[in-house]
Amino acid sequence: SNGNWIECNMGIPMEFDPMLFVGDGAFLVANDDTLTPPVRWEILGPDSSGGYWAHLKWDREAVQNMLVEGQNVEIMVAGEIQDINWIRGIDYITAINPKMNHPNGGEVFDQGENLIVMWEPPELITPDTYTVFFSPDDGVTWTEMASGIITQSVIVEVPDMETEQALIRVFALKNGDPLGYDTSDEVFTIKPATGAGVPDDVPVVFALKQNWPNPFMGTTMLHFDIPKDVDVKFEIFDVRGRLVKSLIDRALPAGRYDIGWDGRDHQGHRVASGVYYYRIQAGQWNDTKAMVVVR
Repeated sequence: SNGNWIECNMGIPMEFDPMLFVGDGAFLVANDDTLTPPVRWEILGPDSSGGYWAHLKWDREAVQNMLVEGQNVEIMVAGEIQDINWIRGIDYITAINPKMNHPNGGEVFDQGENLIVMWEPPELITPDTYTVFFSPDDGVTWTEMASGIITQSVIVEVPDMETEQALIRVFALKNGDPLGYDTSDEVFTIKPATGAGVPDDVPVVFALKQNWPNPFMGTTMLHFDIPKDVDVKFEIFDVRGRLVKSLIDRALPAGRYDIGWDGRDHQGHRVASGVYYYRIQAGQWNDTKAMVVVR
């Protein structure tokens, strides 16, 4: 439900009174870790065969933090029939996680501007689609922003709300079922749009602006304008001209864009202190600027 829960239905053997199931004492085991109690539980039934089920909800993030990635990960749920016996159920699931690249924490965006959400795909399985969720309150509530995505990025509009506790979460799905997800490492900020250059204004010229902050230690924001729909490459290089990170390689509609870079290379390693160059190529237009990383 909006990315919050892992749900489990465990059949209760016919010889036991289902009303004696102790839901608050139920626990989930994965990878030798134990999670208890469930966030919510109830007894469902009878079904067409006269059977009853313990319906349990577990915090999705807590469960995912217990899992190792793989295609046959064992999950066990167990609970007590009060003062009589214990029952358990075992299932094998696929647990595969994408990797969020942007936004990943510390960025500042204007309400209504174009936000590029980017991620890296899982390594073991190719998902069919991705779904992106937004939280304005550090993960307490989630709202779907975009679904049915088949690429590794999506352009969304920054929500029309002011918050310093925003998060983005991306789910990978196969045959409509979630394989796993990743969330922004830290919260980011959304502030009201200011007068000149509000996001609804389509730029009239190409422009690459100086990053801010500069120099920087954590995340810096990179800003550019494109006046028409065009294929865009946005890359970061070191002083020797070696590619450090490709941030964008896709068609973008006309607009003003902000994108964050967290000072990591394509392998996820933090780069060393020094001068780096960010280069944009949009159709026949290109531009390059320098920035400084400090550690």
